[in-house]
Amino acid sequence: MSLPRLHLIATGGTIAGLSHAPAAQAAPWSYSAAQLSAEQLLQATPDLLTAAHWTVDQPYSIGSQDLTPQHLVVLREAVLKALRDPAVDSVIVTHGTDTAEDALYFLHLTIPLALRTKAILFVAAMLPSDHPDADGPSNLRQAFAWASTGDLGPSPLGLAMQGRFIPAEKVTKWSTAGVAAFQPPTDGAFAERMDADGPCAGQYVDFDPDRFTQVEVPVVYCTPGPAPLHAVESAFKRHVQSVVVAAPGHGNIPETLVPVLRDCLLAGIDVVRASRVPHGGVEQGGEFNSLDNFRVPRSGCGVFREAGALSLNKLVVLEMLRHSVRT
Repeated sequence: MSLPRLHLIATGGTIAGLSHAPAAQAAPWSYSAAQLSAEQLLQATPDLLTAAHWTVDQPYSIGSQDLTPQHLVVLREAVLKALRDPAVDSVIVTHGTDTAEDALYFLHLTIPLALRTKAILFVAAMLPSDHPDADGPSNLRQAFAWASTGDLGPSPLGLAMQGRFIPAEKVTKWSTAGVAAFQPPTDGAFAERMDADGPCAGQYVDFDPDRFTQVEVPVVYCTPGPAPLHAVESAFKRHVQSVVVAAPGHGNIPETLVPVLRDCLLAGIDVVRASRVPHGGVEQGGEFNSLDNFRVPRSGCGVFREAGALSLNKLVVLEMLRHSVRT
Protein backbone atom coordinates (compact mmCIF):
# COMPACT_ATOMS: atom_id res chain seq x y z
CA MET A 1 0.00 0.00 0.00
CA SER A 2 1.23 3.51 -0.78
CA LEU A 3 1.82 5.82 2.15
CA PRO A 4 -0.53 8.81 2.65
CA ARG A 5 0.84 12.17 1.56
CA LEU A 6 0.33 14.62 4.41
CA HIS A 7 1.21 18.29 4.64
CA LEU A 8 1.99 19.72 8.08
CA ILE A 9 1.54 23.46 8.62
CA ALA A 10 3.05 24.46 11.96
CA THR A 11 2.22 27.82 13.53
CA GLY A 12 3.64 27.52 17.06
CA GLY A 13 1.44 27.25 20.13
CA THR A 14 1.72 25.16 23.27
CA ILE A 15 2.07 21.97 21.24
CA ALA A 16 5.47 23.34 20.18
CA GLY A 17 6.28 24.74 23.62
CA LEU A 18 9.11 23.96 26.06
CA SER A 19 8.98 24.07 29.85
CA HIS A 20 10.93 26.61 31.89
CA ALA A 21 12.19 23.88 34.25
CA PRO A 22 13.36 20.26 33.93
CA ALA A 23 10.51 17.92 33.02
CA ALA A 24 10.35 16.35 36.48
CA GLN A 25 9.78 19.77 38.07
CA ALA A 26 7.74 21.41 35.31
CA ALA A 27 4.50 23.18 36.11
CA PRO A 28 2.05 22.99 33.19
CA TRP A 29 1.68 26.77 33.07
CA SER A 30 5.42 27.57 33.20
CA TYR A 31 6.61 27.28 29.61
CA SER A 32 7.31 29.20 26.42
CA ALA A 33 5.12 28.47 23.41
CA ALA A 34 6.32 28.11 19.80
CA GLN A 35 9.79 26.73 20.47
CA LEU A 36 9.78 23.68 18.16
CA SER A 37 9.70 23.72 14.37
CA ALA A 38 7.47 21.62 12.14
CA GLU A 39 10.37 19.23 11.53
CA GLN A 40 11.04 18.89 15.26
CA LEU A 41 7.39 18.09 15.96
CA LEU A 42 7.55 15.23 13.48
CA GLN A 43 10.91 14.02 14.77
CA ALA A 44 9.35 13.81 18.25
CA THR A 45 6.81 11.31 16.87
CA PRO A 46 9.06 8.97 14.85
CA ASP A 47 6.26 6.45 14.32
CA LEU A 48 4.38 9.09 12.33
CA LEU A 49 7.49 10.27 10.54
CA THR A 50 7.82 6.92 8.79
CA ALA A 51 4.10 6.27 8.33
CA ALA A 52 3.51 8.94 5.66
CA HIS A 53 5.17 11.05 3.02
CA TRP A 54 5.39 14.42 4.80
CA THR A 55 5.86 17.92 3.51
CA VAL A 56 6.05 20.80 5.97
CA ASP A 57 5.46 24.53 6.10
CA GLN A 58 6.04 27.04 8.90
CA PRO A 59 4.39 30.32 7.84
CA TYR A 60 4.96 31.76 11.34
CA SER A 61 5.65 30.60 14.88
CA ILE A 62 3.80 32.37 17.71
CA GLY A 63 1.95 31.87 20.94
CA SER A 64 -1.58 31.99 19.57
CA GLN A 65 -2.57 34.82 21.93
CA ASP A 66 -0.56 36.97 19.50
CA LEU A 67 -2.69 36.01 16.48
CA THR A 68 -3.43 38.97 14.20
CA PRO A 69 -5.57 39.39 11.07
CA GLN A 70 -2.34 39.26 9.05
CA HIS A 71 -1.56 35.83 10.52
CA LEU A 72 -5.04 34.62 9.54
CA VAL A 73 -4.54 35.74 5.95
CA VAL A 74 -1.10 34.09 5.77
CA LEU A 75 -2.46 30.87 7.27
CA ARG A 76 -5.31 30.79 4.77
CA GLU A 77 -2.88 31.17 1.89
CA ALA A 78 -0.75 28.31 3.23
CA VAL A 79 -3.83 26.06 3.51
CA LEU A 80 -5.07 27.02 0.03
CA LYS A 81 -1.65 26.23 -1.45
CA ALA A 82 -1.76 22.75 0.09
CA LEU A 83 -5.33 22.17 -1.07
CA ARG A 84 -4.34 23.02 -4.64
CA ASP A 85 -1.29 20.73 -4.56
CA PRO A 86 -2.07 17.38 -6.24
CA ALA A 87 0.78 15.80 -4.25
CA VAL A 88 -1.02 16.44 -0.93
CA ASP A 89 -3.79 14.14 0.33
CA SER A 90 -4.62 15.88 3.64
CA VAL A 91 -3.55 18.91 5.66
CA ILE A 92 -2.70 19.01 9.37
CA VAL A 93 -2.26 22.37 11.11
CA THR A 94 -0.68 22.68 14.56
CA HIS A 95 -2.03 25.70 16.40
CA GLY A 96 -2.26 27.22 19.85
CA THR A 97 -5.47 26.60 21.80
CA ASP A 98 -6.06 30.26 22.75
CA THR A 99 -7.25 31.29 19.30
CA ALA A 100 -7.88 27.98 17.52
CA GLU A 101 -11.57 28.94 17.61
CA ASP A 102 -10.91 32.19 15.76
CA ALA A 103 -8.63 30.66 13.13
CA LEU A 104 -10.89 27.70 12.37
CA TYR A 105 -14.01 29.86 12.07
CA PHE A 106 -12.12 32.21 9.74
CA LEU A 107 -11.08 29.31 7.50
CA HIS A 108 -14.59 27.87 7.68
CA LEU A 109 -15.95 31.08 6.17
CA THR A 110 -13.17 31.90 3.72
CA ILE A 111 -12.01 28.69 2.06
CA PRO A 112 -13.97 28.23 -1.20
CA LEU A 113 -16.25 25.21 -1.05
CA ALA A 114 -14.88 24.01 -4.38
CA LEU A 115 -11.47 23.58 -2.72
CA ARG A 116 -12.79 21.75 0.34
CA THR A 117 -11.84 18.38 -1.12
CA LYS A 118 -9.25 17.31 1.49
CA ALA A 119 -9.17 16.93 5.26
CA ILE A 120 -7.95 20.03 7.12
CA LEU A 121 -7.35 19.02 10.73
CA PHE A 122 -6.11 21.36 13.44
CA VAL A 123 -4.09 19.82 16.26
CA ALA A 124 -3.36 21.61 19.53
CA ALA A 125 -2.21 20.82 23.05
CA MET A 126 -2.73 22.11 26.57
CA LEU A 127 0.66 20.91 27.85
CA PRO A 128 4.08 21.78 26.37
CA SER A 129 5.95 19.23 24.30
CA ASP A 130 8.42 18.21 27.06
CA HIS A 131 5.85 17.86 29.86
CA PRO A 132 5.70 14.29 31.27
CA ASP A 133 2.02 14.08 30.29
CA ALA A 134 2.25 16.06 27.04
CA ASP A 135 -0.98 15.66 25.09
CA GLY A 136 0.31 16.97 21.76
CA PRO A 137 1.72 13.68 20.43
CA SER A 138 -1.49 11.72 21.07
CA ASN A 139 -3.58 14.47 19.45
CA LEU A 140 -1.23 14.49 16.45
CA ARG A 141 -1.48 10.70 16.14
CA GLN A 142 -5.27 10.88 16.20
CA ALA A 143 -5.28 13.57 13.49
CA PHE A 144 -2.90 11.42 11.45
CA ALA A 145 -5.23 8.42 11.76
CA TRP A 146 -8.28 10.41 10.67
CA ALA A 147 -6.41 12.13 7.84
CA SER A 148 -5.10 8.77 6.58
CA THR A 149 -8.30 6.73 6.77
CA GLY A 150 -10.94 9.25 5.72
CA ASP A 151 -13.15 8.11 8.61
CA LEU A 152 -14.40 11.68 9.13
CA GLY A 153 -15.77 11.94 5.60
CA PRO A 154 -14.35 13.41 2.40
CA SER A 155 -13.35 16.89 3.55
CA PRO A 156 -13.54 17.59 7.30
CA LEU A 157 -12.39 20.92 8.68
CA GLY A 158 -12.02 21.07 12.43
CA LEU A 159 -10.05 20.32 15.59
CA ALA A 160 -8.64 16.96 16.71
CA MET A 161 -8.28 16.97 20.50
CA GLN A 162 -8.57 14.24 23.12
CA GLY A 163 -9.94 11.67 20.71
CA ARG A 164 -12.73 13.99 19.58
CA PHE A 165 -13.26 15.74 16.27
CA ILE A 166 -14.98 19.14 16.58
CA PRO A 167 -16.14 20.81 13.34
CA ALA A 168 -14.64 24.26 12.75
CA GLU A 169 -17.88 26.16 13.37
CA LYS A 170 -18.38 24.40 16.73
CA VAL A 171 -14.92 24.82 18.26
CA THR A 172 -15.01 26.60 21.63
CA LYS A 173 -12.37 26.60 24.36
CA TRP A 174 -14.36 25.93 27.53
CA SER A 175 -11.58 25.72 30.12
CA THR A 176 -8.21 27.36 30.78
CA ALA A 177 -6.84 24.23 32.48
CA GLY A 178 -6.79 20.49 31.92
CA VAL A 179 -6.22 18.65 28.66
CA ALA A 180 -9.96 18.44 27.89
CA ALA A 181 -10.26 22.20 27.45
CA PHE A 182 -12.52 21.91 24.39
CA GLN A 183 -15.10 19.61 25.96
CA PRO A 184 -18.35 21.22 27.19
CA PRO A 185 -18.58 21.58 30.99
CA THR A 186 -21.78 19.53 31.01
CA ASP A 187 -21.88 16.77 28.43
CA GLY A 188 -24.50 17.52 25.80
CA ALA A 189 -25.90 20.52 27.67
CA PHE A 190 -25.12 23.13 25.04
CA ALA A 191 -25.44 23.08 21.26
CA GLU A 192 -23.97 26.11 19.51
CA ARG A 193 -26.12 27.35 16.69
CA MET A 194 -24.92 29.19 13.62
CA ASP A 195 -26.12 32.74 13.20
CA ALA A 196 -28.46 33.01 10.21
CA ASP A 197 -28.04 36.77 9.89
CA GLY A 198 -26.18 38.51 7.10
CA PRO A 199 -24.00 37.48 4.17
CA CYS A 200 -21.71 35.17 6.17
CA ALA A 201 -24.13 32.57 7.51
CA GLY A 202 -21.72 29.65 7.48
CA GLN A 203 -21.05 30.07 3.76
CA TYR A 204 -17.97 30.99 1.78
CA VAL A 205 -17.11 34.68 1.95
CA ASP A 206 -15.22 36.30 -0.92
CA PHE A 207 -13.28 38.88 1.09
CA ASP A 208 -10.54 41.41 0.44
CA PRO A 209 -7.50 40.38 2.53
CA ASP A 210 -6.03 43.89 2.59
CA ARG A 211 -9.30 45.38 3.82
CA PHE A 212 -9.72 42.56 6.36
CA THR A 213 -6.42 43.35 8.05
CA GLN A 214 -7.52 46.97 8.57
CA VAL A 215 -10.95 46.31 10.09
CA GLU A 216 -11.41 47.14 13.78
CA VAL A 217 -14.27 45.57 15.75
CA PRO A 218 -13.98 46.31 19.48
CA VAL A 219 -15.96 44.34 22.05
CA VAL A 220 -17.38 46.50 24.84
CA TYR A 221 -17.88 44.29 27.91
CA CYS A 222 -20.54 45.81 30.14
CA THR A 223 -19.58 46.03 33.81
CA PRO A 224 -20.81 48.42 36.52
CA GLY A 225 -19.13 51.80 36.35
CA PRO A 226 -18.04 54.23 33.61
CA ALA A 227 -15.62 51.94 31.72
CA PRO A 228 -18.14 50.64 29.11
CA LEU A 229 -19.27 54.19 28.26
CA HIS A 230 -15.66 55.33 27.84
CA ALA A 231 -14.98 52.33 25.60
CA VAL A 232 -17.92 53.14 23.29
CA GLU A 233 -16.94 56.83 23.19
CA SER A 234 -13.42 55.81 22.16
CA ALA A 235 -14.78 53.54 19.42
CA PHE A 236 -16.95 56.40 18.14
CA LYS A 237 -14.01 58.80 18.00
CA ARG A 238 -11.92 56.25 16.07
CA HIS A 239 -14.84 55.57 13.73
CA VAL A 240 -14.45 51.80 13.86
CA GLN A 241 -16.47 49.58 11.52
CA SER A 242 -18.58 47.79 14.17
CA VAL A 243 -19.04 47.82 17.92
CA VAL A 244 -20.01 44.59 19.69
CA VAL A 245 -21.70 45.23 23.04
CA ALA A 246 -21.41 42.25 25.40
CA ALA A 247 -24.29 43.26 27.66
CA PRO A 248 -25.76 41.52 30.73
CA GLY A 249 -28.40 38.81 30.47
CA HIS A 250 -30.17 38.62 27.12
CA GLY A 251 -28.01 41.41 25.73
CA ASN A 252 -29.76 44.09 27.76
CA ILE A 253 -27.67 47.18 26.99
CA PRO A 254 -27.45 49.71 29.87
CA GLU A 255 -29.36 52.93 29.18
CA THR A 256 -26.22 55.00 29.78
CA LEU A 257 -24.75 53.59 26.56
CA VAL A 258 -27.77 54.25 24.35
CA PRO A 259 -27.05 57.89 23.37
CA VAL A 260 -23.48 57.25 22.25
CA LEU A 261 -24.47 54.01 20.50
CA ARG A 262 -27.09 56.03 18.61
CA ASP A 263 -24.33 58.46 17.65
CA CYS A 264 -22.28 55.51 16.38
CA LEU A 265 -25.16 54.29 14.23
CA LEU A 266 -25.82 57.76 12.82
CA ALA A 267 -22.11 57.97 11.93
CA GLY A 268 -22.27 54.70 9.97
CA ILE A 269 -20.88 52.36 12.64
CA ASP A 270 -22.72 49.05 13.03
CA VAL A 271 -23.76 47.99 16.54
CA VAL A 272 -24.16 44.31 17.44
CA ARG A 273 -25.98 43.35 20.62
CA ALA A 274 -24.42 40.31 22.28
CA SER A 275 -24.31 38.90 25.79
CA ARG A 276 -21.55 38.51 28.31
CA VAL A 277 -23.28 35.24 29.31
CA PRO A 278 -21.40 32.52 27.39
CA HIS A 279 -24.37 30.36 26.35
CA GLY A 280 -27.95 30.78 25.24
CA GLY A 281 -27.59 33.37 22.53
CA VAL A 282 -29.25 36.74 21.91
CA GLU A 283 -32.28 37.10 19.70
CA GLN A 284 -34.32 40.15 18.75
CA GLY A 285 -36.55 41.20 21.62
CA GLY A 286 -35.96 40.79 25.31
CA GLU A 287 -35.87 43.87 27.50
CA PHE A 288 -33.93 46.07 25.06
CA ASN A 289 -35.50 47.85 22.09
CA SER A 290 -34.05 51.38 22.29
CA LEU A 291 -32.18 51.16 18.96
CA ASP A 292 -34.83 49.32 16.94
CA ASN A 293 -35.11 52.22 14.48
CA PHE A 294 -31.71 51.24 13.08
CA ARG A 295 -32.52 47.62 12.22
CA VAL A 296 -33.24 48.44 8.56
CA PRO A 297 -30.19 49.63 6.54
CA ARG A 298 -30.30 53.34 5.69
CA SER A 299 -27.89 55.37 3.62
CA GLY A 300 -25.05 56.72 5.76
CA CYS A 301 -26.18 54.92 8.92
CA GLY A 302 -24.97 51.79 10.65
CA VAL A 303 -27.20 48.79 11.29
CA PHE A 304 -28.27 47.46 14.69
CA ARG A 305 -28.62 43.70 15.07
CA GLU A 306 -28.20 40.75 17.43
CA ALA A 307 -25.37 38.26 17.73
CA GLY A 308 -27.66 35.24 17.52
CA ALA A 309 -25.90 32.32 19.20
CA LEU A 310 -22.36 33.06 18.05
CA SER A 311 -19.62 33.30 20.66
CA LEU A 312 -17.88 36.66 20.98
CA ASN A 313 -14.75 35.26 19.28
CA LYS A 314 -16.64 34.00 16.23
CA LEU A 315 -18.77 37.13 16.15
CA VAL A 316 -15.74 39.41 15.84
CA VAL A 317 -14.38 37.31 12.95
CA LEU A 318 -17.79 37.47 11.27
CA GLU A 319 -18.02 41.25 11.70
CA MET A 320 -14.51 41.73 10.30
CA LEU A 321 -15.49 39.70 7.24
CA ARG A 322 -18.75 41.64 6.81
CA HIS A 323 -16.70 44.79 6.37
CA SER A 324 -14.22 43.24 3.95
CA VAL A 325 -16.54 41.44 1.53
CA ARG A 326 -15.55 42.16 -2.05
CA THR A 327 -17.97 44.43 -3.91
